[in-house]
Amino acid sequence: MGAQADFHPPHYLYEKLCGDKWSRCMFLDMQMVRPELERFLCDQVRSHPAIMLCDTAKVRDVLLDEGDGPHTVVWSSSRDGRPSSARVRWVLDCSGRNRFLAKKMKHAVDMDDGFQTTAAWGQFSGVTDALFGERWVFNDEDGDKSSRDYFTVHMWGEGYWIWVIRLGGDRISVGVTWDQRLPPTGASLREKFWNVMRRHPVLDGLISEETLLEFRSYRDVQHLTDTFVSERRYGMVGDAASIIDAYYSQGISLAMVTSWHIANIVERDVRENRLDRAYIDRVNEATAQDWQIMRNMVREKYSPAIADSRFFALSHLLDFVILFASGPVRADLVRWLIDTEGDTSRETPELRAIRDRLERCLYFSQTTAWRWLSPSACRRSSGRFNPRSRSGRGSGSTMGSAGPPSRPSSASPSPCRPSGDCRC
Repeated sequence: MGAQADFHPPHYLYEKLCGDKWSRCMFLDMQMVRPELERFLCDQVRSHPAIMLCDTAKVRDVLLDEGDGPHTVVWSSSRDGRPSSARVRWVLDCSGRNRFLAKKMKHAVDMDDGFQTTAAWGQFSGVTDALFGERWVFNDEDGDKSSRDYFTVHMWGEGYWIWVIRLGGDRISVGVTWDQRLPPTGASLREKFWNVMRRHPVLDGLISEETLLEFRSYRDVQHLTDTFVSERRYGMVGDAASIIDAYYSQGISLAMVTSWHIANIVERDVRENRLDRAYIDRVNEATAQDWQIMRNMVREKYSPAIADSRFFALSHLLDFVILFASGPVRADLVRWLIDTEGDTSRETPELRAIRDRLERCLYFSQTTAWRWLSPSACRRSSGRFNPRSRSGRGSGSTMGSAGPPSRPSSASPSPCRPSGDCRC
């Protein structure tokens, strides 16, 4: 199953990789418009002969059996309110930020360290190539030029960062996430959004209320769960489990990886009548630490020290040590998915060996480079090596935990504005 993305803006690798499915899946990034992707996936599920999709059902309760018997899902139709129920062996919560099972089973993790963020974003129409002038062009040292609008653009300010992502059909997604300890001015989240956008003249004429197609916001972006799959035969994936930040675009990726692991556990239980408790424990421990690793990475991006280009480069280089270490494991996953299309009955002995290896290593905290550390030790190490600014006097950065971000002095660089020689 696959979705054909709209190749606009054109990707510089598309022509080179168009005949190589593995390379396209591994290296060719595309921006997916989530509502359209979700409609595509729903259509795929609806057409599957072994799946019944109840897209008008609203789940009211889940009654978990205390033993090995089936669970009961209580639901009602959104059309006529008629109640109904289903008896199932496994329950998977994909309810998004409603977090039905995390709240019911008390798996939500308290985040009381003072670091919480708010996000607001919009999708805009009428964004054509003609709106991007010279200030969106990057001039390389060897004379080559590249247009920044063909890539995801990040811009920073005091306690916030902005994304600018062109989509298909002359649309663009622009959003901002800010540290709640340094909120923008404004009475509403929408007003705060526009007050931040006005700080960046490069966006003038690109977006406006008149071209706004959709506006959305999360007052509290981050949440975590301590359990992703349970011996009691239920699981949580995507935003129903954990979410940290859009910074590295890892939310859907981590959700899909978690889903892949849970699918293996469910299949083993249903087909082999074997509940793999060791695998369940590994998924819960390693996945929880992976999300904490992502939180370590993004936390300092809200620090005033990010205005120092040396700190900026060091921070991202240290992040890439973790992200790039997963490359060989991700390459194996891409090969397995292409060759099997997710169907384990198509596995060869070699592909089965790959799946066995992925079950152990498909986590940021357990890739080959870090397997000599426990997941929690890997997460602690990433926290120690991520430089964070300390609040208080002085402008230098240091290794250690971050306090509330201090406001930069008047000599600090202004929020980044792309220009001919800006590398943001």
